[in-house]
Amino acid sequence: MYADGILAGVAAYTGTVNAQSSPVLIGKSPAAGDNITVFNGSIDEVAIYNYAKSATDIYNDYINSTYRALIYKDAVGYWHLDTDTNNSLSSLHNGTVNGATLATGGGIIRGAYSFDGNDNISMGNSSALNFEANSNMTLAGWVRVNPGTTTWTMASKIDTDGTGYRIVSATGNVHFNFYNE
Repeated sequence: MYADGILAGVAAYTGTVNAQSSPVLIGKSPAAGDNITVFNGSIDEVAIYNYAKSATDIYNDYINSTYRALIYKDAVGYWHLDTDTNNSLSSLHNGTVNGATLATGGGIIRGAYSFDGNDNISMGNSSALNFEANSNMTLAGWVRVNPGTTTWTMASKIDTDGTGYRIVSATGNVHFNFYNE
């Protein structure tokens, strides 16, 4: 896990995660049993890669984040979230806004979508966005959390049976989780 381009922690996961049939959700996680299911703040520049980015790649993306070509090179999905929720790489996985509002000038690059804890953006379901625990992947994005918010979900792809993945923060510590329940 990296924060601001710097390695913040490493943890290994063993086991398998079945293919997910749910959509990728920005700003929400359908996982039951915890209070880390929503987001309160702004989210921008979300990307999913089907390989593990190196520490150098992640740091360079962070330093050069205003030069977009460095950020989403080889991504399977990339959503700028500056003016719309379209996938910048193709017409596949374009987003559907469910309550989030576009805040021009509120992101790391131009605009961002603002979430109040009751909304999300659904990026659809595709096998290109499914990953198993033994697969390499990178899930990246920029977040600005509203003051007082300590638990949140940036992005998730979790089925109702609990199978999937997500980036969350619990009491200020950011985690990437794989689930197979």
